[in-house]
Amino acid sequence: MKLKALYLISKTKLKYWNLKKWKNYLEFTKNPKNYRGCAPLSIGSIENIFPAKYKDLFQDLPEYQELINKYHIPEIFNKENGYEKAHIIMEWLTQHTYYSGAQTKLLPDNSLKILQFSVDRGFKHAINCRDKAIVLTDLLLAHGIKAYPIQLEDGNHWGSHFVVHVFCEDIKKWVVFDPSFGCCFTNESNLLLNIFELRDLLLNNRMPNLIGYAFNGTKECQNVYIQYFIGATLTNITTWKSNSNEGRNTNNILKRKSFSSALPDVEKNQKEGN
Repeated sequence: MKLKALYLISKTKLKYWNLKKWKNYLEFTKNPKNYRGCAPLSIGSIENIFPAKYKDLFQDLPEYQELINKYHIPEIFNKENGYEKAHIIMEWLTQHTYYSGAQTKLLPDNSLKILQFSVDRGFKHAINCRDKAIVLTDLLLAHGIKAYPIQLEDGNHWGSHFVVHVFCEDIKKWVVFDPSFGCCFTNESNLLLNIFELRDLLLNNRMPNLIGYAFNGTKECQNVYIQYFIGATLTNITTWKSNSNEGRNTNNILKRKSFSSALPDVEKNQKEGN
């Protein structure tokens, strides 16, 4: 989760916290005072927000073959393009990169550059939830699995978090994957949830089950994660216009790809065979 509060902390306090150290970042994440700006979960307005065009989200980019070649994941061989294969890819990302919502280094939205910065380089080279979601999306698309990143924001637009919608061919269903915490969600009947089913569950005061949760190799902060990283930010749900290379390689934060599109109509596209 990225809190606007992080950008308002003075340099003195940042030096005191030294959030590039895992122990300090863990203690910072545990502190409920750091989430006071987050509004309770509700359903945000999507008026005047146009949906992304379904097919534009899954373009085959030239660098996808390089991703496959450079970051070899042998465990996925002989796996179908379903939940198991997607989960193995997410586990690989979880095992080889660290997550930090306090990562302020501006990386381009280019998965090759993000992985070059972060793979097997320790917590000082942790990446934030936006980076994680973009990399998982690209890895999945490179391996033939439909996916797109989703930005979540609370009602005050104070806290935000990024996850990924993944189409699991074996169960014919879109499923939420969170690569920052290596998990998916199920309901009381152990059915995997899409992003709107997850929000409906929480709005009805029911708790999801976490499948595969890992906060940088620990089980810490699960209650904080459900309440703030997910439970508040599901108010506003958006994605980018497409996965094209437009805006991906800039180091100017104002020119990066924006997440200003509503999610495509899943049921409509499934009926049309997309």
